[in-house]
Amino acid sequence: MMLRLGEVPTMVVSSRDAAREVMRLHDTAFATRPLSATMRVLINGGRNIALAPYGDYWRQIRKIAVTELLTEGGLQFPLDMDAIKVLIFLTQLPKKVHCTQDIFGAGSETSSTTLGWAIAELIRNPKAMHKATAEVRHALASDGAVSEAALGELHYLNLGNIPAAPTGAASSATRVPGIVPAVTQVLVNVWALGHDERYWPDHPPDEFQPERFNNGEAAAADFRGTNFELLPFGAGRRMCPGLAFGLANVELPLASLLFHFDWEVPGLANPADLDMTETFGITVRRKSDLLLCPILRMAVPQPID
Repeated sequence: MMLRLGEVPTMVVSSRDAAREVMRLHDTAFATRPLSATMRVLINGGRNIALAPYGDYWRQIRKIAVTELLTEGGLQFPLDMDAIKVLIFLTQLPKKVHCTQDIFGAGSETSSTTLGWAIAELIRNPKAMHKATAEVRHALASDGAVSEAALGELHYLNLGNIPAAPTGAASSATRVPGIVPAVTQVLVNVWALGHDERYWPDHPPDEFQPERFNNGEAAAADFRGTNFELLPFGAGRRMCPGLAFGLANVELPLASLLFHFDWEVPGLANPADLDMTETFGITVRRKSDLLLCPILRMAVPQPID
Protein backbone atom coordinates (compact mmCIF):
# COMPACT_ATOMS: atom_id res chain seq x y z
CA MET A 1 0.00 0.00 0.00
CA MET A 2 1.38 3.41 -1.01
CA LEU A 3 0.36 6.58 0.82
CA ARG A 4 1.77 9.97 1.73
CA LEU A 5 2.30 11.07 5.33
CA GLY A 6 2.52 14.83 4.88
CA GLU A 7 5.33 15.22 2.35
CA VAL A 8 6.80 11.78 3.02
CA PRO A 9 5.94 9.03 0.49
CA THR A 10 5.32 5.86 2.48
CA MET A 11 4.91 2.23 1.49
CA VAL A 12 3.29 -0.16 3.98
CA VAL A 13 4.28 -3.81 3.53
CA SER A 14 1.72 -6.29 4.87
CA SER A 15 2.44 -9.55 3.04
CA ARG A 16 5.05 -12.22 3.63
CA ASP A 17 6.41 -12.09 0.08
CA ALA A 18 6.73 -8.30 0.06
CA ALA A 19 8.43 -8.37 3.47
CA ARG A 20 10.95 -10.87 2.08
CA GLU A 21 11.64 -8.55 -0.86
CA VAL A 22 12.26 -5.57 1.44
CA MET A 23 14.16 -7.28 4.25
CA ARG A 24 16.06 -10.03 2.45
CA LEU A 25 16.31 -9.66 -1.34
CA HIS A 26 16.69 -5.85 -1.39
CA ASP A 27 17.78 -5.24 2.19
CA THR A 28 20.77 -3.12 1.13
CA ALA A 29 18.48 -0.60 -0.59
CA PHE A 30 16.23 -0.43 2.48
CA ALA A 31 18.91 -0.64 5.18
CA THR A 32 18.81 3.06 6.11
CA ARG A 33 16.12 4.00 8.64
CA PRO A 34 13.98 7.12 8.00
CA LEU A 35 14.97 9.96 10.32
CA SER A 36 13.16 13.29 10.65
CA ALA A 37 14.77 16.57 11.74
CA THR A 38 13.02 16.27 15.11
CA MET A 39 14.36 12.78 15.70
CA ARG A 40 17.88 13.92 14.83
CA VAL A 41 17.70 16.45 17.65
CA LEU A 42 16.21 13.99 20.15
CA ILE A 43 18.66 11.14 19.54
CA ASN A 44 21.98 12.94 19.12
CA GLY A 45 21.93 13.24 15.36
CA GLY A 46 20.72 9.71 14.73
CA ARG A 47 24.00 8.11 15.76
CA ASN A 48 22.61 5.23 17.78
CA ILE A 49 22.61 1.66 16.58
CA ALA A 50 18.88 1.59 15.87
CA LEU A 51 18.63 4.64 13.60
CA ALA A 52 22.14 5.39 12.32
CA PRO A 53 22.29 5.47 8.49
CA TYR A 54 23.55 2.29 6.88
CA GLY A 55 27.27 2.59 6.27
CA ASP A 56 30.72 2.30 7.85
CA TYR A 57 29.75 4.04 11.11
CA TRP A 58 26.69 1.83 11.64
CA ARG A 59 28.70 -1.32 10.86
CA GLN A 60 31.31 -0.29 13.42
CA ILE A 61 28.89 0.36 16.30
CA ARG A 62 26.92 -2.79 15.50
CA LYS A 63 30.14 -4.82 15.56
CA ILE A 64 31.03 -3.35 18.95
CA ALA A 65 27.57 -4.12 20.30
CA VAL A 66 27.55 -7.69 19.01
CA THR A 67 31.09 -8.61 20.04
CA GLU A 68 31.46 -6.67 23.31
CA LEU A 69 28.01 -6.08 24.80
CA LEU A 70 25.54 -8.65 23.51
CA THR A 71 27.61 -11.82 23.62
CA GLU A 72 26.73 -14.54 26.10
CA GLY A 73 29.60 -13.46 28.33
CA GLY A 74 28.78 -9.78 28.03
CA LEU A 75 25.23 -10.36 29.24
CA GLN A 76 26.39 -12.08 32.42
CA PHE A 77 26.88 -9.24 34.89
CA PRO A 78 29.34 -10.09 37.68
CA LEU A 79 26.84 -10.26 40.54
CA ASP A 80 29.49 -10.94 43.17
CA MET A 81 31.12 -7.50 42.79
CA ASP A 82 31.07 -5.37 45.92
CA ALA A 83 29.91 -1.76 46.00
CA ILE A 84 33.37 -0.28 45.35
CA LYS A 85 33.95 -2.47 42.31
CA VAL A 86 30.52 -1.55 40.96
CA LEU A 87 31.39 2.15 41.20
CA ILE A 88 34.67 1.56 39.38
CA PHE A 89 32.80 -0.44 36.74
CA LEU A 90 30.31 2.41 36.20
CA THR A 91 33.07 5.01 35.80
CA GLN A 92 34.52 2.96 32.96
CA LEU A 93 31.31 2.98 30.93
CA PRO A 94 31.35 4.96 27.67
CA LYS A 95 30.85 8.69 28.22
CA LYS A 96 28.48 9.03 25.28
CA VAL A 97 25.05 8.59 26.80
CA HIS A 98 23.43 7.44 23.58
CA CYS A 99 25.57 4.28 23.63
CA THR A 100 23.83 3.05 26.78
CA GLN A 101 20.44 4.45 25.80
CA ASP A 102 20.33 1.93 22.95
CA ILE A 103 20.47 -0.91 25.47
CA PHE A 104 18.12 0.61 28.03
CA GLY A 105 15.61 1.57 25.35
CA ALA A 106 15.61 -1.90 23.84
CA GLY A 107 15.29 -3.45 27.28
CA SER A 108 12.42 -1.25 28.46
CA GLU A 109 9.87 -0.37 25.79
CA THR A 110 9.77 -3.59 23.76
CA SER A 111 10.53 -6.06 26.55
CA SER A 112 8.22 -4.53 29.15
CA THR A 113 5.41 -4.32 26.60
CA THR A 114 5.83 -7.96 25.62
CA LEU A 115 5.97 -9.01 29.28
CA GLY A 116 2.78 -7.07 30.03
CA TRP A 117 0.92 -8.68 27.14
CA ALA A 118 2.13 -12.14 28.13
CA ILE A 119 0.85 -11.77 31.70
CA ALA A 120 -2.45 -10.29 30.48
CA GLU A 121 -3.02 -13.14 28.02
CA LEU A 122 -2.23 -15.74 30.68
CA ILE A 123 -4.62 -14.06 33.15
CA ARG A 124 -7.32 -14.06 30.49
CA ASN A 125 -6.73 -17.75 29.71
CA PRO A 126 -6.69 -19.73 33.01
CA LYS A 127 -5.85 -23.05 31.30
CA ALA A 128 -2.76 -21.57 29.69
CA MET A 129 -1.82 -19.90 32.98
CA HIS A 130 -2.13 -23.23 34.80
CA LYS A 131 0.08 -25.00 32.23
CA ALA A 132 2.75 -22.31 32.28
CA THR A 133 2.80 -22.01 36.07
CA ALA A 134 2.90 -25.78 36.59
CA GLU A 135 5.77 -26.14 34.12
CA VAL A 136 7.82 -23.38 35.76
CA ARG A 137 7.31 -24.67 39.30
CA HIS A 138 8.02 -28.26 38.34
CA ALA A 139 11.23 -27.38 36.48
CA LEU A 140 12.55 -25.05 39.18
CA ALA A 141 11.27 -26.78 42.33
CA SER A 142 14.68 -28.08 43.34
CA ASP A 143 16.42 -24.73 42.79
CA GLY A 144 13.98 -22.50 44.65
CA ALA A 145 14.61 -19.65 42.22
CA VAL A 146 14.70 -18.88 38.51
CA SER A 147 18.03 -19.20 36.72
CA GLU A 148 19.00 -18.57 33.13
CA ALA A 149 20.32 -22.13 32.84
CA ALA A 150 16.85 -23.55 33.59
CA LEU A 151 15.04 -21.54 30.90
CA GLY A 152 15.76 -24.22 28.30
CA GLU A 153 13.44 -26.59 30.17
CA LEU A 154 10.46 -24.21 29.94
CA HIS A 155 9.00 -25.24 26.60
CA TYR A 156 5.41 -24.06 27.05
CA LEU A 157 6.40 -20.70 28.50
CA ASN A 158 8.42 -19.80 25.40
CA LEU A 159 5.78 -20.51 22.77
CA GLY A 160 4.31 -16.99 22.46
CA ASN A 161 5.68 -13.85 20.81
CA ILE A 162 4.54 -10.24 20.29
CA PRO A 163 6.72 -8.29 17.84
CA ALA A 164 7.39 -4.58 17.33
CA ALA A 165 7.53 -2.95 13.89
CA PRO A 166 10.79 -2.26 12.02
CA THR A 167 11.06 0.47 9.38
CA GLY A 168 13.30 1.31 6.46
CA ALA A 169 13.78 3.81 3.66
CA ALA A 170 14.61 3.21 0.00
CA SER A 171 18.00 4.70 -0.90
CA SER A 172 17.34 4.20 -4.61
CA ALA A 173 14.47 3.24 -6.88
CA THR A 174 13.72 -0.39 -6.08
CA ARG A 175 11.35 -3.04 -7.48
CA VAL A 176 9.28 -4.67 -4.66
CA PRO A 177 7.70 -6.11 -6.88
CA GLY A 178 6.77 -2.73 -8.46
CA ILE A 179 8.93 0.38 -8.55
CA VAL A 180 9.49 2.05 -5.17
CA PRO A 181 10.75 5.64 -5.63
CA ALA A 182 13.96 6.65 -3.88
CA VAL A 183 13.63 8.20 -0.39
CA THR A 184 10.34 6.36 0.18
CA GLN A 185 9.69 5.46 3.82
CA VAL A 186 8.89 1.76 4.16
CA LEU A 187 6.93 0.33 7.08
CA VAL A 188 6.82 -3.44 7.52
CA ASN A 189 3.52 -4.14 9.28
CA VAL A 190 4.63 -7.07 11.42
CA TRP A 191 1.37 -6.89 13.38
CA ALA A 192 -0.60 -7.60 10.19
CA LEU A 193 1.76 -10.43 9.26
CA GLY A 194 1.30 -12.02 12.67
CA HIS A 195 -2.50 -11.77 12.42
CA ASP A 196 -2.97 -12.88 8.81
CA GLU A 197 -5.07 -16.06 8.59
CA ARG A 198 -3.27 -17.09 5.39
CA TYR A 199 -0.09 -17.71 7.37
CA TRP A 200 -1.69 -19.18 10.51
CA PRO A 201 -4.30 -21.65 9.20
CA ASP A 202 -4.32 -24.10 12.12
CA HIS A 203 -5.63 -21.72 14.81
CA PRO A 204 -7.26 -18.26 14.57
CA PRO A 205 -4.35 -15.79 14.77
CA ASP A 206 -6.30 -13.39 17.01
CA GLU A 207 -6.61 -16.02 19.74
CA PHE A 208 -3.96 -16.66 22.38
CA GLN A 209 -3.07 -20.31 21.76
CA PRO A 210 0.58 -21.12 22.51
CA GLU A 211 -0.13 -24.71 21.45
CA ARG A 212 -0.19 -23.55 17.82
CA PHE A 213 3.63 -23.68 17.85
CA ASN A 214 3.68 -27.34 18.91
CA ASN A 215 2.60 -28.75 15.56
CA GLY A 216 1.36 -27.85 12.09
CA GLU A 217 2.80 -25.07 9.93
CA ALA A 218 3.35 -22.74 12.88
CA ALA A 219 5.70 -25.23 14.55
CA ALA A 220 8.23 -24.65 11.77
CA ALA A 221 8.09 -20.84 12.08
CA ASP A 222 11.44 -19.34 13.08
CA PHE A 223 11.44 -15.89 14.72
CA ARG A 224 15.12 -15.27 13.91
CA GLY A 225 14.43 -13.60 10.56
CA THR A 226 13.87 -16.71 8.46
CA ASN A 227 10.06 -16.82 8.35
CA PHE A 228 8.60 -13.46 7.39
CA GLU A 229 5.20 -14.04 8.96
CA LEU A 230 6.85 -13.85 12.40
CA LEU A 231 9.32 -10.97 12.82
CA PRO A 232 9.70 -9.96 16.48
CA PHE A 233 13.36 -9.06 15.84
CA GLY A 234 13.14 -8.03 12.21
CA ALA A 235 15.26 -9.60 9.46
CA GLY A 236 18.11 -8.84 7.12
CA ARG A 237 20.95 -6.39 7.73
CA ARG A 238 19.01 -4.30 10.25
CA MET A 239 17.77 -7.25 12.27
CA CYS A 240 17.92 -6.54 16.00
CA PRO A 241 21.41 -7.47 17.29
CA GLY A 242 20.09 -7.88 20.84
CA LEU A 243 18.01 -10.99 20.22
CA ALA A 244 19.48 -12.92 23.16
CA PHE A 245 19.28 -9.81 25.36
CA GLY A 246 15.62 -9.26 24.46
CA LEU A 247 14.66 -12.88 25.08
CA ALA A 248 16.36 -12.86 28.48
CA ASN A 249 14.60 -9.61 29.38
CA VAL A 250 11.24 -11.30 28.85
CA GLU A 251 11.81 -14.94 29.79
CA LEU A 252 13.58 -14.39 33.13
CA PRO A 253 11.04 -11.91 34.59
CA LEU A 254 8.07 -13.90 33.28
CA ALA A 255 9.36 -17.17 34.74
CA SER A 256 10.06 -15.41 38.06
CA LEU A 257 6.57 -13.89 38.23
CA LEU A 258 4.94 -17.27 37.60
CA PHE A 259 7.27 -19.22 39.88
CA HIS A 260 6.88 -17.05 42.97
CA PHE A 261 3.31 -15.76 42.64
CA ASP A 262 -0.26 -16.54 41.67
CA TRP A 263 -2.04 -13.61 40.04
CA GLU A 264 -5.58 -12.25 40.31
CA VAL A 265 -7.41 -9.25 38.87
CA PRO A 266 -9.15 -7.36 41.71
CA GLY A 267 -12.89 -7.13 41.20
CA LEU A 268 -12.95 -9.25 38.03
CA ALA A 269 -15.09 -12.39 38.36
CA ASN A 270 -14.53 -13.70 34.82
CA PRO A 271 -10.91 -13.52 33.52
CA ALA A 272 -12.22 -13.54 29.94
CA ASP A 273 -13.65 -10.05 30.58
CA LEU A 274 -10.20 -8.52 31.06
CA ASP A 275 -9.90 -5.42 28.87
CA MET A 276 -7.38 -6.12 26.10
CA THR A 277 -7.83 -2.88 24.13
CA GLU A 278 -4.65 -1.88 22.30
CA THR A 279 -3.07 1.50 21.69
CA PHE A 280 -0.13 2.13 19.41
CA GLY A 281 3.17 3.85 20.02
CA ILE A 282 6.72 2.66 19.46
CA THR A 283 5.15 -0.72 20.20
CA VAL A 284 1.53 -1.88 20.44
CA ARG A 285 0.73 -1.40 24.14
CA ARG A 286 -2.28 -1.94 26.36
CA LYS A 287 -4.60 1.05 26.44
CA SER A 288 -5.14 0.71 30.19
CA ASP A 289 -2.65 -0.27 32.89
CA LEU A 290 -2.67 -3.90 34.01
CA LEU A 291 -3.50 -3.90 37.73
CA LEU A 292 -3.02 -7.30 39.39
CA CYS A 293 -2.91 -8.71 42.91
CA PRO A 294 0.07 -11.03 43.57
CA ILE A 295 -0.31 -13.98 45.95
CA LEU A 296 3.01 -15.32 47.22
CA ARG A 297 3.44 -19.07 46.62
CA MET A 298 7.21 -19.56 46.59
CA ALA A 299 9.53 -17.55 48.84
CA VAL A 300 11.46 -14.83 47.05
CA PRO A 301 15.24 -15.09 47.64
CA GLN A 302 16.57 -12.21 49.70
CA PRO A 303 19.69 -10.29 48.61
CA ILE A 304 22.87 -11.05 50.51
CA ASP A 305 24.32 -8.06 52.39
